[in-house]
Amino acid sequence: MQEKGRAGIARVVMARSERMVLLEPLGKGLLATVLRYPWLQPGPWQGASCV
Repeated sequence: MQEKGRAGIARVVMARSERMVLLEPLGKGLLATVLRYPWLQPGPWQGASCV
């Protein structure tokens, strides 16, 4: 992946919820970044109380 300059997309189950992640090469391992959809983001009215 690193030699070709590519990344991958995967589905992972975390906390009983399926999430999309971006997989990027990082040294000898992989870096997984959770992709969030805009409609799943807390609104400004919810603030930190929803966490």
